Amino acid sequence: MDVSMGGRVAEDLIFGTDHITTGASSDFDNATKIAKWMVTKFGMSEKLGVMTYSDTGKLSPETQSAIEQEIRILLRDSYE
Repeated sequence: MDVSMGGRVAEDLIFGTDHITTGASSDFDNATKIAKWMVTKFGMSEKLGVMTYSDTGKLSPETQSAIEQEIRILLRDSYE
């Protein structure tokens, strides 16, 4: 995930937030997939525990929200 975030971070550092391009969108897709796998398939979430979530469409709205929050945290930490 850190490598996937590298292009956007470089743009931000070199060009500033006013001149960021859409070039990192596929990198964000890849990082998001990795984070989602970490949370839903590999049990790598302290909040959700060592449990897998194979069909996220059948989960309660609260659990779906918790999964999304954990994914956001992983992505934010990776970007930072």
